[in-house]
Amino acid sequence: MSEEKAMDEACKAGAHELQDMLDEANAKIVRLENALKPFSSFAKRNTEARYDGRGGQWQENCCRNERIVDWFGPSDFQEAKEVIMGMYDEVSLKCPTCGHLCYVQTKVAECQLRTYEQNDVPANIAEDINEQNVYCEECENISSVVADVFVRVKLQ
Repeated sequence: MSEEKAMDEACKAGAHELQDMLDEANAKIVRLENALKPFSSFAKRNTEARYDGRGGQWQENCCRNERIVDWFGPSDFQEAKEVIMGMYDEVSLKCPTCGHLCYVQTKVAECQLRTYEQNDVPANIAEDINEQNVYCEECENISSVVADVFVRVKLQ
């Protein structure tokens, strides 16, 4: 197999992997939007046209003193929680045996589906993944994460 053809195959494989990741992220976005839909429609109903528009007071039909649990049931909160709990950030690390990219998940930060490269990991995430075992799907090696956390602080 020529080098050009091998590179083309690797690019196609990478493109498929990226498309799978994009599809997964889009599915999570749809689930999150659906889970939050009751909350957003409630907020919209209770914030539109509540100001009298003449520089005066808020209208009395605003729900200032009501509790959100009076409007929503446990199932509304549970669905939103399940979607949010499914979100995580990850760190990509090269397998020390074969160089294949492996991923470690973390929920220590905001969990916005970010992927950090191994040389650009925030200190709190590095501490969270330190000593975790990582399985390489390519060579089936199991490695342990070693996070040397050094934070440099200076005044400018």
